[in-house]
Amino acid sequence: MNQSKNGEVFHWTIPGLYTNSSPSTSFSFPDIGIFPDILEVSNAAGCCDSIVRFVEIRTGLRIYAPTAFSPNFDGFNDGFRLLTSRGLENIEFQVFDRWGNLVFETADDEVEWDGTEMENHWTRASMCGS
Repeated sequence: MNQSKNGEVFHWTIPGLYTNSSPSTSFSFPDIGIFPDILEVSNAAGCCDSIVRFVEIRTGLRIYAPTAFSPNFDGFNDGFRLLTSRGLENIEFQVFDRWGNLVFETADDEVEWDGTEMENHWTRASMCGS
């Protein structure tokens, strides 16, 4: 997760597997193992910083993310959450809006997102039909 402030140039690297220059990124690992995930950031003044986080990929763990939910408070599919297999020790679930702003996060796989923004508690929804 990129938590840098005022960064202008970004460089993500998973040595031998992946590079990307977006502020945020995702990657599907091809195999099990422990992989270094490196982020280097610099700002307009030329100040640079970097962080290395190790990601462990294990077999037998499953995460299911539904493709849709309906936060209309009718009691059916009102919340969005990740469904995980047993053995998953740490989880970090984040929802971003289209501009890259964090609108929801949790480290509890039982917590659902109800479609509202974290701080302002408003829902982005549109109604269609008659």
